[in-house]
Amino acid sequence: MKEECLREVMDRAMEIGREKIPLGSVASYIPELSKARQDALGLCIALPDGRVFKSGDTNIRFTIQSISKVISFCKALELWGPGGLPACGHGALGRGLQLHCGAGPAGEPTLML
Repeated sequence: MKEECLREVMDRAMEIGREKIPLGSVASYIPELSKARQDALGLCIALPDGRVFKSGDTNIRFTIQSISKVISFCKALELWGPGGLPACGHGALGRGLQLHCGAGPAGEPTLML
């Protein structure tokens, strides 16, 4: 991917994200999340060749609570591929965790919990 294209995508993602910030609030059900700055937004992409691209608030600490689901999903896709994701474990609420590779409204991969 060309650097210019990646930066354009990142800039647009940050623009959309900043527009959405006023529509939400900081989660309070997890103590560490309740301490977060509502206006903080950062994006960092590290490519396999070692290049790192950053945008926004990348010099402050973020808690990674639910983002771990995305990391787990990526690893599951790597291990089993889109058609072979098994059911596994349980979620924080004690319900079964089902990993399904599907498509969202825009065709993006989804993680169904």
